This record gives sequence, C-alpha cells and structure tokens, in this order.
Amino acid sequence: MSGHNNREARTIARALELGVSKFGAAYFGSKSAEVQLRRLLAIMVAAASGSTAEAWRGASQLEDFPGDGIGANLPAVVQKSLRESLKLEYQLEALLAGKMLDKGEKNKK
Repeated sequence: MSGHNNREARTIARALELGVSKFGAAYFGSKSAEVQLRRLLAIMVAAASGSTAEAWRGASQLEDFPGDGIGANLPAVVQKSLRESLKLEYQLEALLAGKMLDKGEKNKK
C-alpha cells in the first residue's frame, strides 16, 4: 500500500491506537471503532484490487452498516433485485472494458 491509501490507513490505525489507549480494549466494541475498522478494511481491499474506480466502488460497500444503508427499509425482494442489477452493471462494465469474455469466447477455449 502506498500514497494516499497508506497515509489514510496509518491515520486510522493511529486513531484506533489512541481510542484503545484512552478507553481500553472495549473501544473496539464501539460504533466509532467499527466505522474506522470498516474504512480501514475498504482501503485494504481497494488497494489490493488496484485502487481503480471499480475497486473503490466495491470496497466502499464494506463501509455501510448492514442496517444503515439506503435500502435497509426495503423489502428483501427489492433488495435482491437491486443486488442483481448492480451485479449485472459490474459485469457489463467489465465486458466493455475488455476484462470479461462473452459466452461465445468461453466456449471456444
């Protein structure tokens, strides 16, 4: 990890260290620590995936609390439909970027 990702990860790590120093290990059970840890995880996942816009879009989903997202109050059927739409959008982007073989090309190999 380098550049901005490294700097942000180190800042979050320092904030976590200060929280534990002041409040003890119980700090890791706080909502503040959860937000920081989720952000740190998103940074690491995006960095491992090349820090592209696509990598950040996927990694940023790790930061949403399960019940805090915009779709938290939507019925499960609607949430599933939204997930499927998003999955298809990612696949289309990958196909247009030339990173994904279409079914005809898969069968030839």
